[in-house]
Amino acid sequence: MRRAAFRSLLPAAALLASALVPLTSEAATGQVNIIEWVNPPAVSATKAIDALFQAQTHIKANLTTAVNRTTNYAALEQTSVQSGSQDIMAVFPIQPYPPGMPSTDLSREQLWGVDGVYLPLNNQPWVSRMLPASRAAQTYNGKLYGLNTGVYQIGVFYNKAIFAKYHLTPPTTFNQYMALAAKLRKDGQTPLWFGTGAGAAIYEWVMLMDSQLMAIYGNTNVDNAFWSGKAKFTSPQFLQALKQAKEITTTMEPNWQGEDWTGMPGAFASGKAAMLLDGSWDMASVLQANPKMQIGYFPLPGSNVAARNVSILQPDLTWVVLKNGKDRAQALKWLDFFSQPKVYAEYVKETGISPSFVGNYPSATQKILGSWLSKGLLEANAEPALPASGPFALQPSNFYNTLQQVLTGQLAPQKAAQEWQAAWNSMGK
Repeated sequence: MRRAAFRSLLPAAALLASALVPLTSEAATGQVNIIEWVNPPAVSATKAIDALFQAQTHIKANLTTAVNRTTNYAALEQTSVQSGSQDIMAVFPIQPYPPGMPSTDLSREQLWGVDGVYLPLNNQPWVSRMLPASRAAQTYNGKLYGLNTGVYQIGVFYNKAIFAKYHLTPPTTFNQYMALAAKLRKDGQTPLWFGTGAGAAIYEWVMLMDSQLMAIYGNTNVDNAFWSGKAKFTSPQFLQALKQAKEITTTMEPNWQGEDWTGMPGAFASGKAAMLLDGSWDMASVLQANPKMQIGYFPLPGSNVAARNVSILQPDLTWVVLKNGKDRAQALKWLDFFSQPKVYAEYVKETGISPSFVGNYPSATQKILGSWLSKGLLEANAEPALPASGPFALQPSNFYNTLQQVLTGQLAPQKAAQEWQAAWNSMGK
């Protein structure tokens, strides 16, 4: 159910009011200001919820969005925190930083959580209905700082019609994947669509490297292992992950670094490739573009031992309330409204996210994921947290530029690993 489904609820606001949110006998007044980065299905869902919220409570919800989370939206966050002009802000979940990492290297959002920029939400009525993992993903030093909307899964989505045409079955190992891609290429099909243009270079790490590292390191927390000195960039395991990630790029559309990441759902829906490397957040857009498309899913393999290949789980958008916001009371009412089962069910349907609340919240995307639903390893555990104020080679933008050079064949994996490890060693790690 997409945005039209929410619109159909608006005329029935009076009937749904008692089920969704308790209202006083007098109509509420006021407004709540919200900011959110652009993920089309999530933004569409938020706008529809805002409209229903306003219809039922008479509190106006003002949504401001910005594309490119690492630049434009980051600037909007900074302005919002400093000015107190916003009440609710979308962030990634608060995650404890790894042992040994200095507090000066916390991400800005983590630092805001540590410094008390967000309002603690432990006593809100919806907290008891959240899944334990969802609460843990946004808790710091015993304080719950956000409402996590759910978890997305990153892996390979495939066109069942193309697979059936060429008598293909989903691969379960790295070698099987490479062989399947070679067969598709021989038959004139582009095997895998992926795009990191328009400022999405970080996806090269999140979607390519994480899957390889998860398969190689298993349940080991790679982040903690690096900061404790138990893992190194120059280790055989890490080098293997780099080399395999580079191999996978040979199965992609040749201009993958120039393809705008926002065009990935449409490209896949139109049949430009048999497979799509993406997150489940884009499946709503794929199905909107091609409602009849039959889609399957499998984790991008990083090992030749099938049991080691798992999905990447990414806790997504988390709503936090800014302590210096002008309308905190209205903000808390909005969060309570968002969490009501009938409202939240529509958010799940629209976005395809794996739910963070107890209950049954079906969606078309969950049908695509099938038995893989909610199974996998957390993204945060599969990569070292980079020190923003650390050596040049490890500063995020420089680190990802080096990775790009490896993936495009401009720099040998061994050379990149040596540069990274030398920088890491200079911190005494």
